[in-house]
Amino acid sequence: MTIRVMYSGLFFFLVGIITIITGLVFMLIVTRSLIPQEFGTLTLINGLIFYVTLIQPITSYWVLREVARGEKSATTGIFSSVIFSSFGILLFLILSFFVSEQTDASREVLFFATIMIPVLFLNDVFLAINLGFKPHIASLGKLVLEISKIPLVIIFVYFLDFGVQGVILAVTFAYIPSILLLGYSAREKILRGIKLEFIKKWIKLSWIPLYPGIYSLLRNLDVLIFTLITGSTFGLAYYGAALSVSSLIMQSTSISSAVYPKLLSENKSDYLHDTITKMIYFAIPLFAISLTFGRPGLFTLNPLYEIGFPLVIIMTMKFTLMTFSRAFENFLKGIENVDQNPNSTFKNYALSKLFTIPTFRLIQNLIYLILLIVILILLSSDHSEFELLIYWAILGLFSVIPITLYLIISVKNNFKIGLNLKPILKYLIVSVFVFIPLFILSEKYLEYDDELAKFLPNLLLYVLIGIVSYAILTYLIDSKTKKFYNSIIHEITKKMK
Repeated sequence: MTIRVMYSGLFFFLVGIITIITGLVFMLIVTRSLIPQEFGTLTLINGLIFYVTLIQPITSYWVLREVARGEKSATTGIFSSVIFSSFGILLFLILSFFVSEQTDASREVLFFATIMIPVLFLNDVFLAINLGFKPHIASLGKLVLEISKIPLVIIFVYFLDFGVQGVILAVTFAYIPSILLLGYSAREKILRGIKLEFIKKWIKLSWIPLYPGIYSLLRNLDVLIFTLITGSTFGLAYYGAALSVSSLIMQSTSISSAVYPKLLSENKSDYLHDTITKMIYFAIPLFAISLTFGRPGLFTLNPLYEIGFPLVIIMTMKFTLMTFSRAFENFLKGIENVDQNPNSTFKNYALSKLFTIPTFRLIQNLIYLILLIVILILLSSDHSEFELLIYWAILGLFSVIPITLYLIISVKNNFKIGLNLKPILKYLIVSVFVFIPLFILSEKYLEYDDELAKFLPNLLLYVLIGIVSYAILTYLIDSKTKKFYNSIIHEITKKMK
């Protein structure tokens, strides 16, 4: 098996860009159809589902690593995922009951959302299997999922007016074609029996994937904490809208998606310098797009959310740091081989990167949550809900700085990577040259109209001008970018023959 890092990474990125568009359409239908309280409830549901799916890595974490190394554990992984999903359902019902008692969220709606859990678990394990040997197919599964949401949400939300339940139904049914595609792709890997030795190993070592889940759980408790302290889901609507716009930059992480299985299977790292440079190349314009068009982007979702632009600015900076910290974490975990030694002790695992990185994140998130609780309690009585959102966003930004610096230093020490700053400087200069004028022009001439048919095409025109200008100018002034685009054209023409 040979994994082509840049090919798979670009495929992931292109799929990510397409899913941004489909995601925008999906969000437009949802935000324009639901009142803020309903959208806030949907954001809450997404948070609760995240909590219960933290047990899924017991299976998917090891399946990905083992499939990448040629081990036959896929079928066992699917079986285990089905079992774990039943525990996830029970946990979700318990959490929903508790949250509905403390907030204005509907218990019936929360309980109804349980139907998403089994398909989510199953899709996740199929993604892990495909990531292990066909990373580009995993991204294709994501594309099918996101595209399938559109007609389904139109039916259930727009035409049938099912509200939040309609969104839940749309998402649930959208997982089915994705599962079928990923299952078909991995058919050669899953046509094998269930092996108890894999399950025993996964359960024995479950603390390895679950331990990072603790910091993820803590990290995402901020949504629940904000809801419980304010007693409202209204603020979460603005948070969810800002999240949709500001998280755009996270798509650049997809360029490095194939690095993790590549390192697991071959343990070579000569391509990392180029991968990081390409991540930066795409991250810079995505960062600029979020800031330049953040306000009209929020207006597009719903005119009510336009005032959330300060949130977009702060959260975009946070997601920029998270983009690189996530990629670098996978680089470091990819070279860790402690799990290949059957004689590895608890001490060996505890000293490995599989444990030390999550420990750093755990400490960081504990501090973050404590500070968040203190700030919200002290300020909630004499500050508006929107002001509390601003403080929350600022704290979130500062909380990711330490781990990002730690991972940058660790990657530099483990891979001895020296970045060429000259092309990166070119990307920055071009981005400033392109997007600052576009920001000024859009602020002055872009007319805000509640009718999407009039407003959205004008907004997309500005965005398209920015993207095309950035691509052309970097192509003209940077030889590596020119070579990069020429290789893409060559790959496309080769596939068409």
